[in-house]
Amino acid sequence: MAAHRLSWELNVGPIPVGLHVLHRCDTPACVRPDHLFLGTQADNNADKRQKGRQARGEKLSTKLTERAVRKVRQLLADGAQPALLAGALGVHRTTIVRIGSKDRWGHLDAGG
Repeated sequence: MAAHRLSWELNVGPIPVGLHVLHRCDTPACVRPDHLFLGTQADNNADKRQKGRQARGEKLSTKLTERAVRKVRQLLADGAQPALLAGALGVHRTTIVRIGSKDRWGHLDAGG
């Protein structure tokens, strides 16, 4: 069990099925009960978007730029092999596959 979940259970009570223990402070190692709150995965996603923690391609925490992702999609459509693209870009093959299926970087198709 993760430390923040244990902290919640010891200090607040059981975690209902389907809920996560989220961090107000955005510090994954934090176990302070007053920094924790319950929420769904959708709540967690909304929280990270609101706080600007969701990588959108031009932040230091991402390896690829939006331009590179668009090029990857073009190359995949032209028959390029995901493993070769992944090796060339220094990312995992799964990353390339998810970019191609639009499971990742979907905001680009929403006008982003």
